[in-house]
Amino acid sequence: MRIYCQSHSLVLQFCGLAATFLVFMPGWTQQQDLTSAKDNAEVPAAELSSLRGPYFDTSASKNVTALVGKTAYLNCRVRNLGNRTVSWVRHRDIHLLTVARYTYTSDQRFQSIHSPQNEDWTLQIRYPQRRDSGIYECQVSTTPPIGTSMYLSVV
Repeated sequence: MRIYCQSHSLVLQFCGLAATFLVFMPGWTQQQDLTSAKDNAEVPAAELSSLRGPYFDTSASKNVTALVGKTAYLNCRVRNLGNRTVSWVRHRDIHLLTVARYTYTSDQRFQSIHSPQNEDWTLQIRYPQRRDSGIYECQVSTTPPIGTSMYLSVV
């Protein structure tokens, strides 16, 4: 197995009767010679999953409604995080709120919650006010960073 640095794309090249399968991921590439379907089937699914890199599970709603004064929770599920970190950013003022489980804002109402047993990173906002409404982004420290945004509406 050889590792290369390339950008994200998928390429299949045919060289005579043998095929070379190139998978380009953010920051690296794995090259693997495939001489038959049997050889391809021998690559464990868990190994292929770990080669993909971090990505977001986007099945949850991107719109969250909270009541004034009642704790709000914004959830971000990150698959294959590896050794990367998750941060929360408030778009209104481009304010870095948390990195991993550390709070970087002086506003102690904000806290990042994560249990090592799952892939969820939750931004908890205690006593939210209407002014807290807006876009919040969950970011992963890849190069370049990837992120998913959600809208909090405090009513």
